[in-house]
Amino acid sequence: MLLGIPKPEVSWFRDGKPLKLEIGETRYKIFEVDNTSYLEIENVSILHTGEYTCTASNVMGAVYSAINVVVEGTN
Repeated sequence: MLLGIPKPEVSWFRDGKPLKLEIGETRYKIFEVDNTSYLEIENVSILHTGEYTCTASNVMGAVYSAINVVVEGTN
């Protein structure tokens, strides 16, 4: 939940590097609903395999959550 004063800033990372949302990038979508941040990957491929981390921080500190995503191909 994104609660705090001031409101936390949310950052997303893949394999420790900032997830850059370039102009025209349509595969990654980041949105907030009810004070919760979500990452959605459309048209996922094996190239999206990795550790994704979400960090929420403000002047009081930071918290993070990470998940390993494994995408397997089909034959």
